[in-house]
Amino acid sequence: MAGDARFEGGCFCGAVRYRGQRPLDAAICHCRDCQRISGAPLLAWVEIDKADLEWTAGSPSYYDYTSDWPTPVRRAFCNQCGTQLTYEREGSAELDVTVASMDEPESVRPTHHVYTSSQASWLHLDDDMIGYERLRTYPED
Repeated sequence: MAGDARFEGGCFCGAVRYRGQRPLDAAICHCRDCQRISGAPLLAWVEIDKADLEWTAGSPSYYDYTSDWPTPVRRAFCNQCGTQLTYEREGSAELDVTVASMDEPESVRPTHHVYTSSQASWLHLDDDMIGYERLRTYPED
């Protein structure tokens, strides 16, 4: 997906729709929070600037909680069908959108796995992506 690409998506029932642009990164998360909230062993996310997401139909509901992050977390979902839509950390300029909720999820190819320390032991992925025990680490500048 090109850095200036626009994308659209929404929930399973169609009550909540969004439009986003300029993806920054994409990853597959294996953390226990994502596993439990989705009922699946992993979730694929595309990261964008918060300012680059607009809700085009309906309004999502939000679930706020604390996790191992130093700041609270907010997840947006459809209150009719339950589809998980976004994830954001308080104080961050970015948010993550679930790749599977996009109209064209094949337009995004995640580049890495995060929270592999929580990956289901029975799940064996045969891909060439690097995995991080927790979050992606960046070299020192």
